[in-house]
Amino acid sequence: MSPEQKAQKAAAKAKHDAQIQQAAAGALALKRGMKDPTAFELTSLVLKTDGSACYDYRAKNTFGAILPSSAVVTSKGKLLLQERDKNAFVKAWNDACTKDGGDDLTVLVKRTILE
Repeated sequence: MSPEQKAQKAAAKAKHDAQIQQAAAGALALKRGMKDPTAFELTSLVLKTDGSACYDYRAKNTFGAILPSSAVVTSKGKLLLQERDKNAFVKAWNDACTKDGGDDLTVLVKRTILE
């Protein structure tokens, strides 16, 4: 492998590591933003190839019911929630989260960040 190829590989790894960090930070921000953070349960976190992160989770609402919801962190780092950001969320979700592929980070983030 040439020095240029090694540098490209190292740069790609650094970029991917930064995307993983951003996805994990998004999960932590979601949890901290809940009315009852102790009731937050991350059920799915997929990091897409463009750097977007797609979250499915369960959380307690104002009435004490635990409901499923979704969120997305766009490739530009904007956190959009299904119940708060309506149309912007739907567009971002459809653009990133409905495509095949990506890295499932659910177990990694649950074990290292959320617990």
